[in-house]
Amino acid sequence: MMKRFFMLFTLAILVWGCNDDEDYDVVLNSSGNLLVKLVDGEGAPVADGQLMLHLPGSAESLLEVLESDEAGNVDLGTLRSGEYLIDWYVNHNGLLYTPGTYLGVQVLAGEAVEKQINIESDIHLGTLEITIINADTEELVNGAQLLIVQDAFGFDLDMPFEDIMKRGMQTTTNGEGQVSLKLPTAERFYIYYLDGESNNYLGRQNVSPGDVREVEYEITVN
Repeated sequence: MMKRFFMLFTLAILVWGCNDDEDYDVVLNSSGNLLVKLVDGEGAPVADGQLMLHLPGSAESLLEVLESDEAGNVDLGTLRSGEYLIDWYVNHNGLLYTPGTYLGVQVLAGEAVEKQINIESDIHLGTLEITIINADTEELVNGAQLLIVQDAFGFDLDMPFEDIMKRGMQTTTNGEGQVSLKLPTAERFYIYYLDGESNNYLGRQNVSPGDVREVEYEITVN
């Protein structure tokens, strides 16, 4: 009798123990959080930037595109732990551009990772000086309106010109028929002359870090 009681008592303990285990399930945390802050060369937040998240080893494997808030923050939320690539585009003086640099980040399980990106570091900038000449008189053209557009993510020469204008930066030549622009390197820029009636494509240029590129274009002034 005692032996039977002891067996029943042991079985009850086992049943109770199995049911109690349900309250203590072990959860392995395989995700972490990633927050990126975009700042300019003086450390001020960049509120109109775009950040792209890619799979490791492939800049073409785009996972997500997010915009920075007023504080320059881009909260990518919870991601599976591992390596990722991020790159960024900003609107600088009306010009959508990227420095053409990718940043590798490591998301750690159970941790919040924060990264700060300086998107206007001088290391990524060069100078493009454009001179506009009247093709008929060979005189310098004062007040010529130009449009500068970067060959960046989403740009297509065949897209409607009104969309191209939204992506570009408009500038006007000075009394010497020139404009001088600080531009990010590693990317190509398309240059248009806007005469109010038509859009004249002038050419394509790029700049090298810290260098000055001087170019001349002749236009027909109506």
